Amino acid sequence: MDVFFLYILFSICISIVMVVVFSKKEKEKMGTMQQMVLAMGSAMTIGLTIGVLAGALFKGSFFESTIISVLLGVIAGILCGAFFGLLPAVEGAMSGLMGGMMGAMLGEMLSVTEAMTMLMVLLVLCYCSIMLGFVLRSEKEKVKVTWLWKPIVVLLLLGGYLVFGFHLSDDFGKKPSSGEHHH
Repeated sequence: MDVFFLYILFSICISIVMVVVFSKKEKEKMGTMQQMVLAMGSAMTIGLTIGVLAGALFKGSFFESTIISVLLGVIAGILCGAFFGLLPAVEGAMSGLMGGMMGAMLGEMLSVTEAMTMLMVLLVLCYCSIMLGFVLRSEKEKVKVTWLWKPIVVLLLLGGYLVFGFHLSDDFGKKPSSGEHHH
């Protein structure tokens, strides 16, 4: 497995951990519908990312990539909604299932280079769906001017992280495989 794919897998795990921590911390500040929207949005984007990753890794084995991505999408969805309650957990599971299935189809149709670009776009969507939680939470509160700096700092940090990922994707394919001989 290439370093880029490990980077994507690590980023997916970080996304899930961020949603779990956010949901445990902010549960009381959000209404039921807001909780369900956050669970659904984050589970869908994480499921899509997992699906495209599985489709790219198991190219030509559509059945395997679909089963793996659906199972991982359901698990991620349950984790995204579990701390909010039963309904958000079910909503997250179903969204993760659907995202994993659609992502596997997309990953199967794309070339490896296109899949890598799509994975970076989906990572941006994952982090945007998590940031949606902050917007949903602040819907009940009056937004202060100082709150504006938080998204800017997060955007800069996220941008640096994603630039690092694009750098890894540029290195993909430039290294000769161990089976090639150069004379």
